[in-house]
Amino acid sequence: MEDLSGATVPYFSEKASCVRAKLPERMYCSLATVGALGYGLWCFRQGRSKMSQYMMRARIVAQGFTLVALLIGVSITATQAPKDDKK
Repeated sequence: MEDLSGATVPYFSEKASCVRAKLPERMYCSLATVGALGYGLWCFRQGRSKMSQYMMRARIVAQGFTLVALLIGVSITATQAPKDDKK
């Protein structure tokens, strides 16, 4: 796919597979967050308030893990030497 300037732009699926390959821990943390949120909302709708509260607390913990994974990824990327792509 090309943009208006003629440069090649990767499709979303190509970008997603690249991110999945390089940063799997972020993907797993994000999925855990979304899973806890979804199940907590479903429990709330079913009237199971105790389980809903438990899942909302689990969501907060999962968000914390996601934030830590993002910060570690950013710090690793920042400390790596820049690659020279000029030929």
